[in-house]
Amino acid sequence: MKTTKTLCIKFLSIVTIAFFLNACSSNSDDEDDACVPISCLNDGVATYDCVCDCPNGYAGLDCGIQETPKSMTITKIVVTKFPNENDNEKWDAVLTNTSDADIYITMEDSSGNIIYEHPSYYENASGLGNVTYEFIPSSPIKIIQTNKFFIVKLFDWDTFTNDDFISLAGFTPYFSGQSGFPASKKFTNLFNDFDCEVFLTYNW
Repeated sequence: MKTTKTLCIKFLSIVTIAFFLNACSSNSDDEDDACVPISCLNDGVATYDCVCDCPNGYAGLDCGIQETPKSMTITKIVVTKFPNENDNEKWDAVLTNTSDADIYITMEDSSGNIIYEHPSYYENASGLGNVTYEFIPSSPIKIIQTNKFFIVKLFDWDTFTNDDFISLAGFTPYFSGQSGFPASKKFTNLFNDFDCEVFLTYNW
């Protein structure tokens, strides 16, 4: 009887030790599998396995690398200021000095090729800066060479004579090192007499 009791105690001891060894082994494995949380930049989202799910335009372990867009589209160009007079006269001063410019825009690439010309104009537009003029392409203007220089030109439409050139301003849609991907960019020319804003979308 004593022998049987002793054997039972030894068996229970062995089972108990095995259970604790297995539990310790499991905890150790769990600790080995645990990952170190990472702080995600630029609105990246940390996942369950401690990596970052990066938004479009960002890459890297912590979304800290800003990627150059493969292309961009211009959805709208807004003119906010331009020369209101031409040699101290209204742009359309034919018989009287009372008619303002009938404005429209074109856009050229760095080689001087016209990539967009707006099909209509704003009649008797004031360039004093108190009115904005929106030019919305029927199809967005696609830009492949996003780091190249582009030029927006402003013209006065004339019925019986050649259209008058009013002013121009240039911009670069995207340049390395810029902060983020703004929805629009404002720019002016060296004479500070022509202000524009372009509205952009980015494609990766």
